[in-house]
Amino acid sequence: MAVGAPQLASNLHGLDVVAWRELPDGRFAERVPGALAFGPSEPTPAPTPPLVGLDAAGTALLSWATSFYAGPAVLIQAASRSAGGPWSAAETLASSQALSTSSVSTVRLEVSPSGTALLVWQAGQSHYLHRGPAGQWSEISLSGTQSALAPTAPVTSWRSPRDRFPSR
Repeated sequence: MAVGAPQLASNLHGLDVVAWRELPDGRFAERVPGALAFGPSEPTPAPTPPLVGLDAAGTALLSWATSFYAGPAVLIQAASRSAGGPWSAAETLASSQALSTSSVSTVRLEVSPSGTALLVWQAGQSHYLHRGPAGQWSEISLSGTQSALAPTAPVTSWRSPRDRFPSR
């Protein structure tokens, strides 16, 4: 069984989620506040290892880059799930035709407690998408020294257990 690297996210209320790639599909599990273990995993719409973010209300957001080897196509896609609800259908945010390239790298996803999200990737140049709490994605441009990876609201994803659980 081939398994992709798990991606972890947590919100301010203690909800933890994990998403990973396990052939033949993506998988997702959550640990509710006070629980000692994650619940059973469920399939996701992500066909490749996804990035995951979580807002304060428990809405999870997945994003991923997909390459199809039948042709030089790359898709940047996303799906969301309200707390306890089903996954939305995968939404294509960008394609290799629009990006004029078949190579995507350095994909980052950050989600704030309010539900706004920022998705950043490299495909010849930097691309930035913003998702408001209502779920609409829109392209944004940054000027001067403004950084896409320094959102104005605190982010809820973490990079290692040390970030989430300080020494006891």
